[in-house]
Amino acid sequence: KRREVEDGDSFAYNASFKSKLYHIMVPHIPSKEQQCEDEAEVQQRVVQDRRHELDAAIVRAMKARKKLTHEELLGEVFATVSYPLQAADVKKCIESLIDRDYLERDREQACSYAYVA
Repeated sequence: KRREVEDGDSFAYNASFKSKLYHIMVPHIPSKEQQCEDEAEVQQRVVQDRRHELDAAIVRAMKARKKLTHEELLGEVFATVSYPLQAADVKKCIESLIDRDYLERDREQACSYAYVA
């Protein structure tokens, strides 16, 4: 039987209690504020790790093919990445890679990208 621990609950330690049949486990109960902060930190770390994985997937695909259209690159990335993502996220990542000189837009075709070695 489980119940929530309330603010008014009190606990006492009985040092003379001994039993071979019962083992009492007292888990650490983090405060709700601490749980919210931890969840926010974890979520932020997951987003950052996914961003790095997305960068790597795009660069890997472009390094293998040297030149791809936008649709082909999206197809490669969606096939490679293991988590669900939106095309807008991939587009932002491509723009970031162009700014950092990993990719460049093809001068002849506006919807194509070329890998910068």
